[in-house]
Amino acid sequence: MGTGSQTTADEIRAFIRLQYFGPARARRDLTVPIRSGDVHRDMGLVSRMPSVCSVLDSKKFHEGCGAKLVNRQGPPAGANVEYTFQLLPNPADAGLSDAAPKRNAISDVAKPPGAVRPVVATGTLVDHRLAGNGVFLVSCVSKKRSAVSPAKELYISDWFIKARHAVESTGRPWFILSAKYGLVEPSAEIATYNTTLNDMGVAERRAWAQEVYRQIRDRFTPPTHFVFLAGDRYREFLSILLLEWGATIEVPMEGLRIGEQLRWLGEGNKPCPDWTT
Repeated sequence: MGTGSQTTADEIRAFIRLQYFGPARARRDLTVPIRSGDVHRDMGLVSRMPSVCSVLDSKKFHEGCGAKLVNRQGPPAGANVEYTFQLLPNPADAGLSDAAPKRNAISDVAKPPGAVRPVVATGTLVDHRLAGNGVFLVSCVSKKRSAVSPAKELYISDWFIKARHAVESTGRPWFILSAKYGLVEPSAEIATYNTTLNDMGVAERRAWAQEVYRQIRDRFTPPTHFVFLAGDRYREFLSILLLEWGATIEVPMEGLRIGEQLRWLGEGNKPCPDWTT
């Protein structure tokens, strides 16, 4: 599905699935509170509050998410409508596996509308090769070499070095999400840069995600499974586009602080001798 066929309502539905219902299920929460104004703000929408409320009020959407609306407070539409959803107790009602997710395991998988949600529950990245056609997407970092280098060697923070080793140990394909160059092959030689998504506004980040999405579509066909080792700014709009395209996504380090991420990335992996050069 190309972006031209994607409506605002489609984007809102995918965003709520990804940012609210997916993480809540991974945490085994029983209820999910959602405020319409928060969705509108976080998506960077303009004058789309009726569309947000329409999606949140849709019984068909609730059923598709495996949730039941148990409380609604506020006006018919507006920024201050408070919704409370109860997650259905039977995972089959939401197309989910009943395997209990494990902390620090690869288990937070989002699904496109209408698809069965695949769940992979493993303890280390090394075991992720069992998950099939997964492609790792690793975010760039600010600490870089000053000279033109292969992308996998340009970034020299401890976090990136551990992430690189972890994904290389799986034998699966991986790419770098660069704030300047978009989707980058690890072997591609690129120059250093200071561009960061943290300095971009919502419109710029949305445009960046559209470009990366275009680059991904040029290389892959759905259904493809993508594993993000990247923060919110790299995933916020790109994840929505990938889900609507028919891909599945996974965020194994969702909710972990940087120290926890470093420990998680280091589990089961040996140092790579050339990283210190």
